[in-house]
Amino acid sequence: MIPGYYKRPDLTARMIVDGWLFTGDLGYVDEDGFLFMVDRRKDLIIRGGVNVYPRDIEEVLVQHPAVVEAAVFGVPDARWGEIPVAAVVLRETVPPDTLKVWANEHIATNKF
Repeated sequence: MIPGYYKRPDLTARMIVDGWLFTGDLGYVDEDGFLFMVDRRKDLIIRGGVNVYPRDIEEVLVQHPAVVEAAVFGVPDARWGEIPVAAVVLRETVPPDTLKVWANEHIATNKF
């Protein structure tokens, strides 16, 4: 289930076509079957009327010593319209709460 799309066939029809979920991410699968994300169709998240650029958050997240790579994308939210969510590749295991606390100390609160 995709939050924000439940009982919204109009939105679902735009996001799911022929069984494929269109997230706005652009990428390719190589000859070995590895998926590579290379860009986004939409580089803006509007959170409660505030423009949030995923790249701004990604650039901060990769400064954490345990983070190799970060991708931030928007997901629908009932209160804010859309909120940013991060997927990170880690060098080493770090408790999620530790990373969240660090991110809250380094990223402007209006971006969460």
